[in-house]
Amino acid sequence: MGSVKIVLLFILIMLSGCDKYDKEHKVILEKGVVAWNQWRSDNPGIKPNLVGVKYYKADFKGFDFSNTDFSFSELPFADFTGSDLQNTNFTKSYLQVANFKNCMLTGSNFYRAMMYGANLNGVTGKNISFSRAYLDSSDLVNLNVENSFFTNTFLADSNLSGSTFRGSFFYDTNMKRTFIVKAHFIDVDFKDADLSGSFIKQSEFTNSNLQAAIVDTNFINIDK
Repeated sequence: MGSVKIVLLFILIMLSGCDKYDKEHKVILEKGVVAWNQWRSDNPGIKPNLVGVKYYKADFKGFDFSNTDFSFSELPFADFTGSDLQNTNFTKSYLQVANFKNCMLTGSNFYRAMMYGANLNGVTGKNISFSRAYLDSSDLVNLNVENSFFTNTFLADSNLSGSTFRGSFFYDTNMKRTFIVKAHFIDVDFKDADLSGSFIKQSEFTNSNLQAAIVDTNFINIDK
């Protein structure tokens, strides 16, 4: 029933959106990374409007998408490797298996984004919101994030190894069966988070709140 509910939720999310992108911005985007980045450089005051755009396996490597609105977009398998995604809005976007490797995400918003199987390896940033995002079976290895939100987020079966989270929030987060090795959670709040079935080894939870979290006997070898 859980998977059925998630699918129904996704359908409702996508139906609630609409194509409101700026046609000129979309035309420039389709000219490629050189034309796009030059346009951004020449027009620093413009905040690109790409609301509701739809591309499959888009190659967005190295684009300057800072302050861009991608809300309600459909970008499965998109490759954003190395792109500037600071203050980018991906609210309620479909980003299944999208690649965000080594992206700067400071100030970005992924609220209710569908990101199953996404690659966030090496992501850095502050004040990122993944609240209510669907990130099950995703790669969150070697992240370095601060003051970020994973509230009510689906992170089941994901890998958080080698990552550092500072001052972040995992309220009521589904972290079942996650793989966490040599990770660092500093001043992190896990209130009502579910880490049952997770494998956690050689990780630190300095000044973190685990009192209301659900854990089990696999929660071993902390700080070793």
